[in-house]
Amino acid sequence: MKGPAAEAELLAACGFAAVPGVGAATLSRIVAAFGSFEAALHAGTSGLRSRAADLRLRTEASRYLEDDPDLGRLGSWALEEARKAGARPLLLGHEGYPPLLARSAKAPVVLYVRGTLAPEARRVAVVGARECDEQGLDLARALGEDLARGIVLGHAAGEVVDLDLRPAAAR
Repeated sequence: MKGPAAEAELLAACGFAAVPGVGAATLSRIVAAFGSFEAALHAGTSGLRSRAADLRLRTEASRYLEDDPDLGRLGSWALEEARKAGARPLLLGHEGYPPLLARSAKAPVVLYVRGTLAPEARRVAVVGARECDEQGLDLARALGEDLARGIVLGHAAGEVVDLDLRPAAAR
């Protein structure tokens, strides 16, 4: 998909991705329930709230949607902020999305990337959590040390696990 329709879907996707309490699994359920992010956007916050149980919306997301936010404006803001950070969102099934990741059973429907993705390059990704216990941090350190041989890690702002991996990569 290209052109204005792709841009509208991208803006809608960014809007939903910016809703507090909405993560990758919820984004997938939104697309499955409505057929597209743009269709979900047209359904409005009342349409989302009416399907909250089916979408398995977290309390945080439901409360946010109760205030009837302008999700289109939220999408424009999120897209602009991503671009300011040097990132761009890619949508599953759209041009530029990594083909190998797209074949994964749990491929994220919205993926923010920086830089150029070489089509056939080997990659390793460590996805962090904002709320991580000590056992998770220990595992992240050990994994980071094992992966760091020849790998340069980036920094995802606010990610505790990512912040913990960088010292291991430096060793």
